[in-house]
Parts: sequence; structure tokens; C-alpha cells
Amino acid sequence: LTSRPLWRQPLVAALPAGHPLAARAELEIGDLAGEPFVFFPRHLRATYFDQVMRWTSGAGYTPQVVQEAIEIPTLLSLVAAGVGVFLPIRFFERLSLPGVVYCPVRGAPVIEIVAVWRGGGEMGPVVGSFLEVAGEVLQNQGRE
Repeated sequence: LTSRPLWRQPLVAALPAGHPLAARAELEIGDLAGEPFVFFPRHLRATYFDQVMRWTSGAGYTPQVVQEAIEIPTLLSLVAAGVGVFLPIRFFERLSLPGVVYCPVRGAPVIEIVAVWRGGGEMGPVVGSFLEVAGEVLQNQGRE
């Protein structure tokens, strides 16, 4: 297999609008110790799950996951309802869901979106076109 990173985004904290930390300009990951978290089930996003667990473990805690969901809009709706906090990539700030405040977190891991294709020779025209279009779309998403 051959792969190419297409896009990189840091994680941010998604907090309920009335949360005491929501007014801060930047957080430390340790600031979220003791907070209830909403999260993906590990079996669906193992790499992301493990990366967040290593990050919080380095700050001396394991997140208390109180609710799981498989879709980011559902997780952000749970944040808006005050169920817990969530750590999405920065891209999702654009959803502007009422009741959710996004806050940068110092030292946040950067998540990569990676294209993977069968290697072993020259890249075919379909893969080349896909990589070109995906790269353009994702770069434009980062500018909007």
C-alpha cells in the first residue's frame, strides 16, 4: 500500500456554551480532567481514540466517557445539551452549533486525513486525479 497525507488539523475542545472554561482563550488538556466526555466508540475510530487517551494520560487522567455516538453532529449536539465535552478536529468549528463553544488546546495532537491506495508500480490516472481533487478540496476547506 502507498499513502499520502492530504490534510492536517489539530484537535480543539468543544464545550457547552455555559461551561466555566468556555470563556478562556486557550486551554491545557489538564483543564478537562474530571469533566464528562462524549466520544466515539473505540472500535470505530481506534487511532483517534488511542491518541486522545495517550494525550490525556500524559496529563494524568483518563477521560470519563459518559456517552458514545458514531457521528460528529450527534456528539456536538450532546455537548450543546451539556452532557459532556468533546475533542473534534478544528474543522468542525464551522458547524457553529448553538450551545457549543470551541476552544484551542495547547499542544493538541494533529490528526491527519490520509489517502491510501494499492502500490506496486506507477500511480494510475484515477488515483492521480483523485489525489489532485481531494488535495484541492481539502486545502480550500482549510481557508474557508
